[in-house]
Amino acid sequence: FHPLPSLQKLRIGHNPLRYMDKTWFAKLHKLHFLDMSAVGAHFLPEDIFHMTDLTQLILAGNDFDEVPSALRSAERLNSLDISDNPIGLLTVASFFKLKELEEIYVRNMADLESVESDTFASQENLRALHLHNNPKLKEFDVDAFGIFWKLVKDGNWTLRQLHLQDNAMEFLLEDTAPWEKIEVLDLQGNPWACECTNAWMRTVDLRQELTARLRCGSPAKYEETSLRDAPEELFECHHVEEDMDEYPRENVHAAVLSLLIVAVLGMAIVLLCVIRRRQGRFCGRPNRNGSVYYVKAHTNPMDAADNHF
Repeated sequence: FHPLPSLQKLRIGHNPLRYMDKTWFAKLHKLHFLDMSAVGAHFLPEDIFHMTDLTQLILAGNDFDEVPSALRSAERLNSLDISDNPIGLLTVASFFKLKELEEIYVRNMADLESVESDTFASQENLRALHLHNNPKLKEFDVDAFGIFWKLVKDGNWTLRQLHLQDNAMEFLLEDTAPWEKIEVLDLQGNPWACECTNAWMRTVDLRQELTARLRCGSPAKYEETSLRDAPEELFECHHVEEDMDEYPRENVHAAVLSLLIVAVLGMAIVLLCVIRRRQGRFCGRPNRNGSVYYVKAHTNPMDAADNHF
């Protein structure tokens, strides 16, 4: 692009560009909005977004199989749309260094299956996460937002909107986020397991219009039943607590027994070593069969004769 010092918005979407040079936008110093949706791109050169004013970027509808690392050059980016790309996994590296992001759109991802630990831990200013309509997305790690907010009371939690509707999620742990701080939470359209793990969903504060499609996916008997109207006994956790109490006791007993066996064997070996040492046949004591004894020589012939008789 020729120098356009005043250009602030650029839309080049839906053009078959595929390959791009890192110098394309180098002279667009005032550019703050860039739409590169559906340009057939599967790779971006490093530093292509090194524009100091770029804050909004649309990369939806391309062929990226991972979030491009070239995004790290857009240090002031606060809105990113990476929807409709063949990305199967989101990890801690996906949005690394993009600390200024306030909005992330990850929608209509046909191959997305999992969001791993610390995926959004770097986003210190994240206010809205649109992670929905992903038909294979089942896993959302309990530490996807990092653990800092769990360790520090009243930590820097900024997320106010979380859209997780219409994925394939069955479980979402209560410790994933401080739900009371999220103003808009949409969990609808997922096949939630109506059991202990998801019991918190029955009491979390949700907008009325965001509960209509909050339904059970299992057990089969209650499939499509409203999660909040399903029988209370489905969500009871006492059996889980009993199992959790039982297993540690068994583990402790096994560990104690193992230590006792090791201690007894150790004592037996030490005792055997002491006995053998006293007998002079074991445990590193020199073999007496190979010892050499010396007798004092007598210089006086009479002494030698006396000793002889």
